[in-house]
Amino acid sequence: MTPTLVPLDPVQLADMSDLTEISSVPYTGNAFGTHFSALDRTIGCKFVPAQGTCYIANPPQWRSDDWCALNRNDSVADSDLIGWGNGSYNQAPQHCARQGTSGVGPDYASGSAPFEYGTKMTILLSFEDDTSVTCGSRETGLTCVLEPSAAHGFHISSTNYLTW
Repeated sequence: MTPTLVPLDPVQLADMSDLTEISSVPYTGNAFGTHFSALDRTIGCKFVPAQGTCYIANPPQWRSDDWCALNRNDSVADSDLIGWGNGSYNQAPQHCARQGTSGVGPDYASGSAPFEYGTKMTILLSFEDDTSVTCGSRETGLTCVLEPSAAHGFHISSTNYLTW
């Protein structure tokens, strides 16, 4: 039986007022950015000033219109990342196939500190302004929004996703 997909609303997803704020410091390494995994280890994320992406072990069905333009040599079925690519925080996140051996991948999903359900963290992306990403972890999925306005973000679960 195919699971029923619940319509996703960016305004509702971006409202993380029900989540407890935690520090991103325990998730941040020296020059390696901030990285964490979903509690069930199916998602691993890494955020640095130039880009922020999450690897999904078993991604939902991707839509081709959200595909990263830089990776057209891969098929949508190869895609295992969602987020902002190089310098693209000013646009809606997209899904991509991981390129090469560096970056976010299965190692981040299995080896990063777990991000507890019911919590959120704000990840500073720039020392020059207040640009940051806030990610929230719920049993229904992971949501990350670009701050201060939440104009762009994504939500990912095992059955569905949304980018805005």
